[in-house]
Amino acid sequence: MEFIRQNLFLVILLGATVAGAGILLALNAGVAGDIEDELIPQRNKVTSGIQGTRRKAVNQDVVAAKARQVAAVRAAAGEVDRKLADWNRRDYPVLMLKTPAGQQVPAFPIDEKVYRAGLLRLEFPAVYRRELQTRMDALKPAVLPTVEERDQLRKNEESLLQLRAKQEAERAAATAPAAPVKPTPHAPAWGAPGMESEPGFGPAAGMPGVIRDVSAEAARIADEKLQIKTARSGTLYVSEAALDWYFPPRVPSDPRDDQLWQAQLNLWVTSDILAVVDETNQQVFRVSQREANVLNAAVKRLVSVDIDERYYTGGGESVRTAGTAAPAAAPVTVFGPSPTGGYGGETSYGPTAGTAADPPVGLTLRVCNPLRDILHYRFTVIMPTRHLPRLLDNLEKRNLHTVRYVSIQAIPTETRQSGVAAGGAAAPIDPALYHYYGADPVLQVTVAGELQLLTAWERGTWDAQANAWSKDYPPLMPKAVLDSLRQRLASAMRNNDDSQPR
Repeated sequence: MEFIRQNLFLVILLGATVAGAGILLALNAGVAGDIEDELIPQRNKVTSGIQGTRRKAVNQDVVAAKARQVAAVRAAAGEVDRKLADWNRRDYPVLMLKTPAGQQVPAFPIDEKVYRAGLLRLEFPAVYRRELQTRMDALKPAVLPTVEERDQLRKNEESLLQLRAKQEAERAAATAPAAPVKPTPHAPAWGAPGMESEPGFGPAAGMPGVIRDVSAEAARIADEKLQIKTARSGTLYVSEAALDWYFPPRVPSDPRDDQLWQAQLNLWVTSDILAVVDETNQQVFRVSQREANVLNAAVKRLVSVDIDERYYTGGGESVRTAGTAAPAAAPVTVFGPSPTGGYGGETSYGPTAGTAADPPVGLTLRVCNPLRDILHYRFTVIMPTRHLPRLLDNLEKRNLHTVRYVSIQAIPTETRQSGVAAGGAAAPIDPALYHYYGADPVLQVTVAGELQLLTAWERGTWDAQANAWSKDYPPLMPKAVLDSLRQRLASAMRNNDDSQPR
């Protein structure tokens, strides 16, 4: 106690120091807690920012918006495909066949019982030929002269030439000098047998104005007149041989299912080509307000049509006939599209550095796929090239056609028959002898194209709710064709092409 009394001041000072330190420690602990509470959100925000640099934060609103956008695009694409399928179905109706009972039935889908009962396999080629002939006749092609018409005109021209020669001879005789010219004793008389004839004089004719070969000259004049008459008799030159007949006329056939389908495809494409040619000509006739004939036409002659007999599945040029290699193409000069794009213009058409034995690869690179089947074709015409853009534009506006390439070359020289057969008999009419294109310079143009056919229409659409094929889109394509396509390109198959009955 004595010690405490003596050091009371120090004891009080020590107690005050300890109490003050305790109070300060308590106060300091409260302030640190408040600061910590304030710093936690800031620290979390910094941590989130650091993590955000490593992975993008998921915004559910953005995800939902993108999902709606994808759904809208898919719906729009589906609507486009539906409209294209409707376009195919509208423009390409199948052939209608008549049963013995007089009932009209569609050729596709093939109902084997109906086909057998009505012998429709024999009926189909005849209907196909009739439809194709009708479409060709609708073009109003130029009418060739008959053999009788040609021969009669040649006789008339020959008689006229002989009459004119006789008149010229009589006129020359009337103006000749009175004193006859005596021939030298060692030379035959002028115009006598054995004397070489002068230009414009017939051998031994003996008189001026007599043509060397009256018959040949008469035939030439008659043919020129018939050329003009033929060119004015129709809108273009096109013959039966120019078309790619799947079932040639006057050839009996008993076709298989796949041949029936290929003939139907052939008819669709040929009909479009003929319609495009006619549309182009009619447009030019309306614009020029000239007579509708070959002389004023844009497309003056349809030389040939060549349609592939199976779908295109890739590789080089399509095979012309299934199982048969296409004949080697003669070297041709290939034109357009140019590197600058387009089909017309100064630099768009012109020969390449050389000639190509094979046509160039098409620009689209399309092959058959689950959405669309691809069919290649070519056709050749003779025309003034200034009308070519109009022709190509009309082709691509007609359903789902696309121009793959165009080649242009000079018109090949045609072998023409004189019209006189062996033994002097009258020969059949040679169409090449009467091809006259008028004053316009013309070239031979080959257009290669492709047609897209929607599988939803062509192969059919499966209705999952009804568990059956759609009534609007039944499976038109025969199973044999589908099997062949599967063997050549399996990726072109749809799921229901194999799983559903046909």
